Amino acid sequence: EVRARYVVNAAGGFSDKISAMIGDDSFKVKPRLGEYVLLRKNQGHLCNHILFPCPGPLGKGILVQKTLWGNLILGPTARDVHEWPEGELKDPDSSEEVLGKILRACRHLVAGFDTNESIHSFSGARAKTDRGDWIIEPSPVDSDFIQAAGIDSPGIAGSPAIAVEVVDLLRKAGLQATPDASFNPKRAPIIR
Repeated sequence: EVRARYVVNAAGGFSDKISAMIGDDSFKVKPRLGEYVLLRKNQGHLCNHILFPCPGPLGKGILVQKTLWGNLILGPTARDVHEWPEGELKDPDSSEEVLGKILRACRHLVAGFDTNESIHSFSGARAKTDRGDWIIEPSPVDSDFIQAAGIDSPGIAGSPAIAVEVVDLLRKAGLQATPDASFNPKRAPIIR
């Protein structure tokens, strides 16, 4: 058992499960997988801007962009886990099929990249919900339980504004937090 005066539900792909623990079934998470391919820096010269295809029903599409470090990154895909065959826990698409889809889509945007310069591929899951948009609100079951759920793209870019909104909702719920006079918002970089 966990006791708290206030709870912020920012549990990503499990936010619906956490919400259900207090009896709030107002949304369901429908994970959307996104896979990427990272190419070496010697491919970065092929693109100086983020290149988007025309958007589709699953989002902005598979794009090509240069990273801050000069690499070329291809992706992400947008594959909905809830649409897999019933009871299927294993990905129905092979790695080769997924990578092939990324490469084919990106060749329409930048034809000349060299797949032999691929150094890594990776994936993640976006916490899409059946409500179709970010959920930043008090739970209808308990106003001291703040939902920060269904945060997908561009969640990283939106995170400062999301934090401000969550703090405002906590204040409206009655939280009286005093600023920490010793807090230093400037942090030295982590150099490895």
